[in-house]
Amino acid sequence: MNTLKKQKSSIVVLLIITTVVGCILLFASWLWYIERYEGVDLDPPVGVEAFREINYYKINPESILSSLDHVGENVFTPEATTPENPIFDQPFSWHQADYLKIASALHSVVWKESLKGWKLYYMHFSASCRDNPNGFEFGEFVYFKTIPYKGWLKDYEVRGLQVAPQYGDVASGGSEYYPGPLFGGWKSIDLDKIKITAEEALKIAEENGGQATRLSVQNNCTIQLRLSGYSGWQVRITENNTASELFSLETNPYTDK
Repeated sequence: MNTLKKQKSSIVVLLIITTVVGCILLFASWLWYIERYEGVDLDPPVGVEAFREINYYKINPESILSSLDHVGENVFTPEATTPENPIFDQPFSWHQADYLKIASALHSVVWKESLKGWKLYYMHFSASCRDNPNGFEFGEFVYFKTIPYKGWLKDYEVRGLQVAPQYGDVASGGSEYYPGPLFGGWKSIDLDKIKITAEEALKIAEENGGQATRLSVQNNCTIQLRLSGYSGWQVRITENNTASELFSLETNPYTDK
């Protein structure tokens, strides 16, 4: 009986020691993690304007989509700053696929590599309110790639791409590096599984209160759509004069319409 009690006591002591050591190691790891990334923003930039380094390029929005089909044709011309005002009077109504096509080409030009191996973190589209909206005047994307650090730890390399056809302008932001969380990782958008595109999400919003909202302010408003790995399509309509939100709706991009 004494031997059995000693064995039980030894097991209890071992469990206590293991737990204490585990807590100490976990706490030390957390302190090291905090110290390593002190002053570093742990959240990735949402939008190109949040990057520290931004490069601008001039495009011809009236021909760029067809020009990209011709291999070797140069469609991006470096420029110092983006135009302050639109240089094209007519609004553009490009679709999600159009913006992704240009963003992919811009990435290849800026970084001399394709987007293969990069994950899409965030998409944003916007357009001025008008009757029967079916496209967007602006689009931007944030991509990331996992960079192994030590053991199970990882960093993320992040790049941003922006397309503004009415300004005849595109921009790139990055590369920048951000620490991965101690556990888990960033969530990405799976373009291959998306069943509802940006323009389809816009149509859903129109049919569920968006149209009535637009008309209530005589189209004096702006439509914005955002999608990330953490949420579905978020559709917002804001009033131009006050920037106040007039309408919002969220749609799951991975479900059938």
